[in-house]
Amino acid sequence: MAARGAGDGARTAATGGARPSGTGVAAIAPVAIAIAVAIVALVVLSASQSRALYRERAVVATDNLARLLERQVAEVFAGADGVLRDAQFEFEREHAERGALDAQRFTRFLERKLAGEPVLMDLRATDAQGYVRYGAGVPAGADVNLSDRDAFPRLVADPSAGPLLYGPVVAKISRKWVVTLARALRAPDGRFAGMIFANVEAARFGRDFAGLELGSHGAATLRTADLALVARATVPAGGPAPVGSRRVSSQLQTAIGSSPHAGSYVAPTAIDGIERVNAYRRVGSLPLYVIVGLATDDYFTGWRREVAATSGLGTIALATVVAGAWLLRRAWRRQAVVFDALRESEELSSLAQQGGHVGTWTLDPDDRRLAGSDEWARIHDAAEGRAWTLDAWCARVDAADRADVEAAWGVCLADGSDFEHEYRFHCDSGAVRWFWTRGHANHDASGAILRFTGVTLDISQRKASEHELLRAKEAAESASVAKSAFLANMSHELRTPLNAITGMAYLMRRAGLDAEQAQRLDRIDAASRHLIDVVGAVLDLAKIEAGRLSLERVEFDPARLLKEVEDLLAHRAQARHLSLRVEGPAAEGRLLGDPTRIRQAVLNYVANAIKFTEQGSVTIRARRDDLADGRVELRIEVQDTGIGIEPSALARLFEPFEQADNSTTRHFGGTGLGLAITRRLARMMDGDTGCESEPGRGSTFWLTVRLEKAAPASGA
Repeated sequence: MAARGAGDGARTAATGGARPSGTGVAAIAPVAIAIAVAIVALVVLSASQSRALYRERAVVATDNLARLLERQVAEVFAGADGVLRDAQFEFEREHAERGALDAQRFTRFLERKLAGEPVLMDLRATDAQGYVRYGAGVPAGADVNLSDRDAFPRLVADPSAGPLLYGPVVAKISRKWVVTLARALRAPDGRFAGMIFANVEAARFGRDFAGLELGSHGAATLRTADLALVARATVPAGGPAPVGSRRVSSQLQTAIGSSPHAGSYVAPTAIDGIERVNAYRRVGSLPLYVIVGLATDDYFTGWRREVAATSGLGTIALATVVAGAWLLRRAWRRQAVVFDALRESEELSSLAQQGGHVGTWTLDPDDRRLAGSDEWARIHDAAEGRAWTLDAWCARVDAADRADVEAAWGVCLADGSDFEHEYRFHCDSGAVRWFWTRGHANHDASGAILRFTGVTLDISQRKASEHELLRAKEAAESASVAKSAFLANMSHELRTPLNAITGMAYLMRRAGLDAEQAQRLDRIDAASRHLIDVVGAVLDLAKIEAGRLSLERVEFDPARLLKEVEDLLAHRAQARHLSLRVEGPAAEGRLLGDPTRIRQAVLNYVANAIKFTEQGSVTIRARRDDLADGRVELRIEVQDTGIGIEPSALARLFEPFEQADNSTTRHFGGTGLGLAITRRLARMMDGDTGCESEPGRGSTFWLTVRLEKAAPASGA
């Protein structure tokens, strides 16, 4: 359609033009018999086609309304999950900055977040044993325990799981039926520390669904994945169905079994016995279904009036040829009744669109004229009286999205496939809005495209929220880079005085000392060198994260590099009565890369292996594999017979400041930076790192790097 005022015109065109009148009927009296016979044939054909059209409209209407409700419910729980993530972050930040959780501060934080999300009824958190400790409305002195809720043991077993949705259940504090979304709270060491949960009142969905125009006997329902009732928009004659009831028709069970994400079916509803055409949709990845049904009696009312009218017309035409003109005039009057019924149906559809802020449209593929509902014109801020074609509409799509939209429409017009796209649109008012549009083709019996019909939804608010989230992410990344740059600078500042300390210790030793002074000086020197190593590791990590570490590209021999590592650490291995060796065929051939950084990584692996091995051996292996791009992948492994590592600790070994457990740091020392630096160096050289280990039987640490082959020596 053109604009807001053009809605009635579009509907008039859809129902066949202006309202019929009986002017000039008497002039066709001589051909009354022929007209009567023609009317009988038209009555039968019209009744059949009209019934199919009414049924098709009901199917399309329920599917569109189900899509609308699916998005509304998904947005409710997306907002709730955002609040849960914020609460997780605040919980972990409190532990990180203060070393412990301030219960009152955390409760006030939850109260503020709850006030900002009016769709939520409760926002609370439990401790690790399931007792509700934080949030508004927690009864003083009463221990409310939620460890029996479905989500609690699952989050205890896997704190990274979530969000988990369960319900409907009766809330233990408010005593109301609710649907709950939950996530785990984690202690700084990753252990489960409690459950943060948001309750949405089940009755809220029923109130929201009641705003839809579904006719006298229509129904909108929200059920869980196992078909337990959460909310229903209409109350059946026998009284409201109990929340949690699983009384559903066998047709619904069969439909979901064959098509679990979306579908439609016709069946009497188990709760009230009314036959409806129903559409259902799974709410994203949540274990919820929305089901919308229009009663057969409601959407066939106009059709029955039409059939009664045309049948009466046919009977009269067959009964008397003499009254043919009169019968034709009566038929025209009946056509007017049909016209009014169709217009009433369109008005009901318009009310439903306004309630859901969604506009409908049709497109003629032949002349490319675009007609939309009043709500479609309103959300586009279309000027009064404006006529639209597909080309004119595409011209108002933002330049960044236009090529994709035009290409998608080209495919749809060519093969009749569905159209679905998100895009920016420049409205007549000058506003730029985000829209989501979906449409499909209607075909005749021969398969030719009659028209495209579809819906358009204004998603500007959702896109604005996504943009704000992206900005926040970029700000966090920028802060991380600034932190790394600061650490790099501070490490340089710390290294200078430490080098002075070790230098002065060397000069004092040369000047001559007695035994006690020499022992004290040795301790100062050892501590200073250890601190220099720590500062060096922090500096390397900070340089890598700040993007200030550059790699060399020089020729080197991998076999010689491994031999140097063996020579450098042989005395440490001998001191611990360990066997240190390079085993297997050497990685032959010279390569181009940064031997200093590769040596640093291997030294870290071997030093760790010696440190964590009480008896046995440490073995270094290397091999090279030629790649399709002409480069070489060099793989180096360090195997020991040491204490091994628990499987639960392997995943975090290569993170900064991480070791297998806290006792490792106390017993063996170390900062937990070496493996993190090794992984980052390997990935800078297009490789990676990893570990295979079994407690009590040793570990094998490996790294890969991808290097170029060195040019052959001249004359070789």
